[in-house]
Amino acid sequence: MLAMPKVDYIKHLREEEDLSINEIARKTGCNWRTVKKYADGESFKETLKFTKRGMMYEERFGQIVDDWLEEDMKLKRKERRTNKKIFEDLSNDHDFRGSYRTVCEYIQHRKPHLKAAKVERHERLEHPPGEA
Repeated sequence: MLAMPKVDYIKHLREEEDLSINEIARKTGCNWRTVKKYADGESFKETLKFTKRGMMYEERFGQIVDDWLEEDMKLKRKERRTNKKIFEDLSNDHDFRGSYRTVCEYIQHRKPHLKAAKVERHERLEHPPGEA
């Protein structure tokens, strides 16, 4: 297997400079089968997907915090719950045994997703044609 800079160079020679497989093989010093595999293959740039685990994601606590964050987005900035207040409410009312840092990390991870979902929500308005 080749390093990614070499693979990118092979793809560049094939697509940009329009060289043949044999010319690329001679230029890079690789076997022509290897060059063909990387030059004509698809891009390898994949994004890794990590699934979050832990009590905030697997148990009901994450959904509770999400609901609170959505409620708080509708309030004025000064009236919103802080991370500390969310942690205290979870600990006192819902028997949360996790740490404050766990709650902070979850909130830091979820806030951008909730804001993006809020922006994407919209309703299409349709007006039926009327008579003049």
